[in-house]
Amino acid sequence: MEHLKFIDILLGNGVGLHGVKEDKKYIINKHDTDNAVGVVNLKPEYEKEVVYFRMSAAHELIKNAIDMGSWKHSWHTDIKAENYKKYVGIIRELMINRSKEISDLRIAYQFLMKHISIEDEAK
Repeated sequence: MEHLKFIDILLGNGVGLHGVKEDKKYIINKHDTDNAVGVVNLKPEYEKEVVYFRMSAAHELIKNAIDMGSWKHSWHTDIKAENYKKYVGIIRELMINRSKEISDLRIAYQFLMKHISIEDEAK
């Protein structure tokens, strides 16, 4: 799938894809404090230095993304540069599925908010 078609699908589900801000720090894998990855200028680095061996921060970033669904892709494919196009496809599919969920959640949320405001007006 080409990038523009992917963007159109997301927009069709009411979700936009914004670029990351160059100077902003994004924290990935926050719940695992030993393996949290900070990303600034698209350069991943671990937040905490540890003594034991672990994969590179880039590897952790990719693994975290491709394993977000119920299927753990990192268990079945090596995380290496020649598989990057495959990972892009996996991540796009995950993002499309999540955008559909967000769309459904947004509709339910707006429905509830409308009925709450109607009830509040009736009081």
